[in-house]
Amino acid sequence: LFTIDHFKRQVVSHSHHNHVDRVRPNIDGGNTHQFTSPLHVNQANWRHASTVTADRFSRALTERVQRFSQELPRAGRGDVAGVHRARVASRRLREALPLAAWAGAAPVAKRSRRTVRRLTRTLGRVRELDVTAALLDEAASRQGWPAVVVTQVSRILQLDRRLRHTGLAAVITRPAVKKLMRGLRDVAR
Repeated sequence: LFTIDHFKRQVVSHSHHNHVDRVRPNIDGGNTHQFTSPLHVNQANWRHASTVTADRFSRALTERVQRFSQELPRAGRGDVAGVHRARVASRRLREALPLAAWAGAAPVAKRSRRTVRRLTRTLGRVRELDVTAALLDEAASRQGWPAVVVTQVSRILQLDRRLRHTGLAAVITRPAVKKLMRGLRDVAR
């Protein structure tokens, strides 16, 4: 079945064996980017009283919304771990929103996903500086860099972080974010 191609330095299929029998092009029906449910549940059955899938999804989405709403105020206060956890929670929430759109809340889910993406980006800018500062401290102690240089770079990073955190705090306190949280809670029900 397999031979070694010494020229390419890799294992390849044997030249006399067609290992892709019965595989045809266009296996996705031409809809490469179309969302299809991994659960194979049609929308008519999604909200049926006996469907457990809707309950599980609702609980999972509610949990993600709660986690995000818990971590966002911590990030707003400037807590380094809070920024990290809020960013992770926002990414997890953003990935669950296409399922909410599929479940019937498409307009709210689409707007929410866009807003959560913007929040994730803003959180990421602050988190980037936190990671950079930690890496600087670690490298400086390991490499024995001059304290004067490390202090100057550290001050620049702290100033930039304060500026970005101010922007983050302004974004978090906007009415649009409060509206987003209400909309997400509604979708999760």
